[in-house]
Amino acid sequence: MPKEANPTAWEFAKYALQRNDEAIRFSETKAALLLTLTGLLLGIMADKITLFKNLLLSPSCATKILATSSMMAISVGIILVAIASLVAVFPRLRVAKDTSYLYFEHLAGLSEQDTASQFAALDSNTKLQHILSQVHATSAIATRKFRLIRFALVGTVLVLIGSILAILALFIN
Repeated sequence: MPKEANPTAWEFAKYALQRNDEAIRFSETKAALLLTLTGLLLGIMADKITLFKNLLLSPSCATKILATSSMMAISVGIILVAIASLVAVFPRLRVAKDTSYLYFEHLAGLSEQDTASQFAALDSNTKLQHILSQVHATSAIATRKFRLIRFALVGTVLVLIGSILAILALFIN
């Protein structure tokens, strides 16, 4: 929070934008960790495919059910984590304004001199409108990313449940 007892609208908006940027980075870190964990589990599952095959060929009906349930839970979980995490990593910025002086794509088409002159021409209310537009856009991005991370966490739980079922199938066999 800004250090002033009664922060200006500008300081508060900058603080909100900074918090949104931190939330976006945090969600992307979570997505990367979940993708890494899922990749490791997929590698383990691929390495143990003959073990699953043997469990499926087991004469015990309970072992077959556990092995099948395990493979289904792990597969669905891996797919859910992979899709949700990959989509969460890519930002999708939708800026309401045609030109936002805080969005790099809008500035990339201008020369350095044009950018400097346009910045200098802005009054404080217009600057505040631009930063508030950016706060709104980053809030929408952070919300979408955290929603996707929740789906990825559900996938991770499915992978863990599938792994536990596989371990049970091994003990029963």
